[in-house]
Amino acid sequence: YRPDGPTKPEDQRPVYGARRWWINPEDWESFNRLSYEGVWPAMDHMGHHVIGQFRDAATTSPLEILNLAGYHDPAHWQSTRNPAEQGVSKELVDKLRAQGPKRGDLVLKSYVCLMKAHWPED
Repeated sequence: YRPDGPTKPEDQRPVYGARRWWINPEDWESFNRLSYEGVWPAMDHMGHHVIGQFRDAATTSPLEILNLAGYHDPAHWQSTRNPAEQGVSKELVDKLRAQGPKRGDLVLKSYVCLMKAHWPED
């Protein structure tokens, strides 16, 4: 899934949401698949880009996941909460509405913190 290599300049964003989720370890593969196939396509259509979704190598219970997703600014992050209002196709919105809650059902708790990116100068 992601990361799928170095972050390309066109995929870099000035603001990142560092979202942490806690799930049962046996749900890792399903959680990752539902993110990649169900949630991210609609989000990516709105200009968001996930650098990656990470977990510790050690299996703990609950399992903590870190997701780093880029946005143009905090208002952009807020606008992605309503994909149907942001010109996302019905197909992607339907997929998000079908698979997003399934992923949500796997979450024990979560939080997000927005932060400013500091990309190295080329």
